[in-house]
Amino acid sequence: MALNISRVSVGDLEFDRGLCRAFEKVGAPEGEDWTASISTASTGAWHVILHGPARTKSMHIDWEIVDEGGRCRYWKAFVGKDEQTIQHVKQCARKLLWDRIQFCENPIRTLNLRLAMAFEEAVWKALSAEDMNPVQVRFGLWREGTDVLKVVCKIKYVVPRDGDPHRSWTWWSSLVSHPDELKMELHKALDTRRERHQTLQRLFAEARVKAAARQQAMAAAAAGIMPLSMLPPALRRRVARKAVAPPTPTFA
Repeated sequence: MALNISRVSVGDLEFDRGLCRAFEKVGAPEGEDWTASISTASTGAWHVILHGPARTKSMHIDWEIVDEGGRCRYWKAFVGKDEQTIQHVKQCARKLLWDRIQFCENPIRTLNLRLAMAFEEAVWKALSAEDMNPVQVRFGLWREGTDVLKVVCKIKYVVPRDGDPHRSWTWWSSLVSHPDELKMELHKALDTRRERHQTLQRLFAEARVKAAARQQAMAAAAAGIMPLSMLPPALRRRVARKAVAPPTPTFA
């Protein structure tokens, strides 16, 4: 569902438009309803207020969270030139709304913040449509020679205990130089993951059908409805073993 923007007013028309576009790009996870508003306080701070589903408070200690009975109110003040940027507000909102996509390590931030955000954006866009919750993302740096800097990305998803273990997924990218390279690699990897899961589902379904057919055939043979000769040798032996009555115990 889309993120509904009720009000954006920080005293600068260009900033207002940029913040609106940023929130539109962030959007909201499927099935969730969010509203956002931004205003400027008398102190000059930007006050961002979001209303939406509950989030784990320990993961978002930088937000003031108030439970409103099934939904929550999230409030945060952005102060100073470092925080009052469109990119920073967008990043904070994305981290809150899409907290199932967890960026754990990104050393690129210490070298080039804009490039680091571009790599995160590429991964976030690819993972936002997937059903992995939560999924952890880490970046690493690799230097080739003295000037060439390469980036590697690791993505890990572990299925909950009550889920299908075959859906767990760990993926490493190759060494890449640009976010677009990573985006292409990741999309191919996700396509392969989906194809693999579909193949496994089909094989499991076929195995269940065959197992049910074997059980029906064995039951029919044991009841005399089907001749034993029509069963494969292995099933014939199993039916024969079941048909043998246990010896009657004798007592002195």
